[in-house]
Amino acid sequence: MMTLIETLSACLCALENGEVVKAAAIGKDLWAQSPYHPEVLHVLAVLAERQGNLAQAMIWRRQAIAHSTVAQGNILLALERSREARELYDEALKIDTYNMAACNALAAMFQVPAPFDPKVQAFGRPPLDLYKTPIGSYFVPSDAPNDIVIRRMRAGKVFEEEIIEAVRPYVRSDSVVLDVGANFGQMSLLFSDLVGPGGHVYAFEADDFICYVLKLNIAINRKTNISAIDRAVYDTCDEILKYPRQDFARFESYGSYGIDPNASEGRAVKTITIDSLGIEAPISVIKVDIQGSDIFALRGAVETIRRHQPAIIFEYEEQFQAAFKTSARDYDEFIRNIGYRAHKVVNGINYLILPGA
Repeated sequence: MMTLIETLSACLCALENGEVVKAAAIGKDLWAQSPYHPEVLHVLAVLAERQGNLAQAMIWRRQAIAHSTVAQGNILLALERSREARELYDEALKIDTYNMAACNALAAMFQVPAPFDPKVQAFGRPPLDLYKTPIGSYFVPSDAPNDIVIRRMRAGKVFEEEIIEAVRPYVRSDSVVLDVGANFGQMSLLFSDLVGPGGHVYAFEADDFICYVLKLNIAINRKTNISAIDRAVYDTCDEILKYPRQDFARFESYGSYGIDPNASEGRAVKTITIDSLGIEAPISVIKVDIQGSDIFALRGAVETIRRHQPAIIFEYEEQFQAAFKTSARDYDEFIRNIGYRAHKVVNGINYLILPGA
């Protein structure tokens, strides 16, 4: 069996000889042999360039630099220079946002023993992990190692910080923010800080287990201005919908699953509309991210939107539309009908809309 160096050399020789197909086959073996090895990633970047895939080449190069940086951090950590090591792990994540090695290294620094919670067992899930990070303390499930939200939270980093930055100018002190699809609560906690003690955050989460973890995170961070609501936000009240149990087969993240309007099996979840809450305090921002049913949540908030004129950011992913029998045209018509306009697109699928034609 060839060593890693020999295999790398063979791949480079094939590229130099113009044997791209042969090099691609060797590259596949390299990845299977040593995934995320910096030198392997560099060679894969060269191979992608030769194949004309410049976008993938850039991804490989970013990962190569990040993993090299993590390797340097690991050396410093072994020398008990943890502050410098942490700085390098932080740098790696600036280069490669979801780099698993960097996230895992930081998570190891922040993990603390989690108290035993018998209620978690009632959900049929393994014990929770607990991380005390510089930006908050988080309980998170231990059975989803590839969940990118959990990965960032464990590392003390904000998941989709771009969303927070996009709406930050519109979050008013002492106002209300609605976080529809709150997941484990990191964004709700950040909104809590932005509105201040005189404001309030309503955090909606349809999954009963995730909502339980959300409530734990609200409590451990001592946030008294967040209300967690374990309902599916929709355009009707008290309808019973089905929520699938996450098996991580289709998606690797808890938050990638959502209510399925066509499902005959799954956990029953009752719906609620935003309008039914009759919130009187001024609402400055509504954030919606509920895997394809965003427009239904917004339809159930028309009166609230009319009265408060909040900034709204929602997610539109084409992959979920067929199940809900919706399309981009439906969203465009809704935006026009409420007198709003598209202002900005964040990360390609998050739409910030504002009042005014």
